[in-house]
Amino acid sequence: MILINLDYCRNSNEIYKRTILEVLEQDDDFLLIDLMEGSKLWPLDDLDFDKSKIFYTVMRAGAAFDKNFTLLSSDSNIKSRISAWKNQIDFDSPNIDVLNFPLPVLVNAYLHDVDIPLVPKHVLNCMDDLNEMEKTKNFIQLTSSPIDFRILSLDRYWKHEFFEYSYVPWFHWEHDAPEVLHNHTIKDWDKRIENGFNYKKDFRFLNEIYDKLIEEFDVGTEELMEYEGKLFNKTIFNHFYPVQAFPVCCDIILESYVATPGPTFMTEKTWKPIVYKRPFLLLGVPEINQTLKDLNFELYDEIFDYSFDNEPDDLKRLHMFWEQIDRYINLDPKIFNDKLKVLDEKLEHNRKTYCEWHESNLNLTNETRDILCQGSIMDNMEYYFEIEEHTFVDIKKYCGIFLS
Repeated sequence: MILINLDYCRNSNEIYKRTILEVLEQDDDFLLIDLMEGSKLWPLDDLDFDKSKIFYTVMRAGAAFDKNFTLLSSDSNIKSRISAWKNQIDFDSPNIDVLNFPLPVLVNAYLHDVDIPLVPKHVLNCMDDLNEMEKTKNFIQLTSSPIDFRILSLDRYWKHEFFEYSYVPWFHWEHDAPEVLHNHTIKDWDKRIENGFNYKKDFRFLNEIYDKLIEEFDVGTEELMEYEGKLFNKTIFNHFYPVQAFPVCCDIILESYVATPGPTFMTEKTWKPIVYKRPFLLLGVPEINQTLKDLNFELYDEIFDYSFDNEPDDLKRLHMFWEQIDRYINLDPKIFNDKLKVLDEKLEHNRKTYCEWHESNLNLTNETRDILCQGSIMDNMEYYFEIEEHTFVDIKKYCGIFLS
């Protein structure tokens, strides 16, 4: 079987275009890997979202050959999205099977004797202890990439006494061009600013929790930036909470994609509160919360009404999401924290479910794990290479636990 890395193709457009027909002529089946952004499926998705049209281009070329294709994607809605995509393309699609692996962007959780990066047990215990701090605020929104629905949420709540937030766009913006705002979802979003939040100026940095407790834990490649003479490491924020999060009752999670249609792509923003047993309210594409439920996670419906999750209109879904925050934001944080204690068993269940995903890795080979977790084999490869049949069997068997 031949593996084709679609993420590599997006970053090396001209290389793959010159040789894709030669690759597809080979006497083999093909595994297409598309893990780092959920899925991008022009013409189902608009051209702003999928500028490269990689999947469309490869499949159009593949339509001339009698080949079998398997698409491995981190989009948990990939099955229905491929079906909708087939109804919009202008050629007869080749045979495409789909697999889902929702964990390429993850927070590593404690396991028992599995040789993959881990958060040590003592770190989890310490984070649990920090979560028991007295609560002084009700919600926290941790914002890095400056997307319109995140900016509007900051504008709505940034002045509230029981709201905590960060706003660190420098990780995603060029230092000399902070006026650029990408990933527009909501039409005329900038005209909806009501409470004076200035996305070009109102940066807010929180404090890293990176001391002797975790200094020996390898969190991966540093992603450093300097602001006003101080270095910040985004990799630390990806794996841990800032100091200011622990006196806060509940996390507001605004995922990478909200626009309809779009991939159900869950990043460390979603997995982090699950690993660290923190209540959270999640906004993404329609039915992203239902997807978590389908993956055997418990929703916090004793506290929140998730009817917003089914709303197809993006702006209306955002307003319905805000209504759930509005229900509690004015409460005394101690009272809200007491209300959230009803979720203790669900918080424990969700952490356990996440950890069991890792424990069910079915003795995967290093090659299989490297492919799924975007390790060195994917970083160092050309855009395609051959894999052993047993590697594909392992991938298919493991991903079978995620895709219904």
